Amino acid sequence: MWVAPIIAYALKHVPVLRVNRVDGATCGGVGLLGFGKDRGKGVLMKVSVDLDQCEANGICVGIAPDVFELDDEDQLHILQADVPADRLADVEDAVAQCPKAALRLQ
Repeated sequence: MWVAPIIAYALKHVPVLRVNRVDGATCGGVGLLGFGKDRGKGVLMKVSVDLDQCEANGICVGIAPDVFELDDEDQLHILQADVPADRLADVEDAVAQCPKAALRLQ
């Protein structure tokens, strides 16, 4: 049957998602999140910016300066598109407080 090889492949190659709980324990499960160099570090979401909407108010930079940066020409740069679990609350706050709703979490 062809199903068994597909499941075996998925179990071997699909990254393991690690979510840090409030009590400090780590939950593990098979998921499609946690790609790239941050695999296994609790990467849950990616943040992106719509540069056509962004007015470079810098609110996001004030909340999460390790994730967002404004250059000398008031252009927003995302320093860390893959949001680690320990930074998710601040990035969510930055997205929620963006006055032009130019930030997205996916």
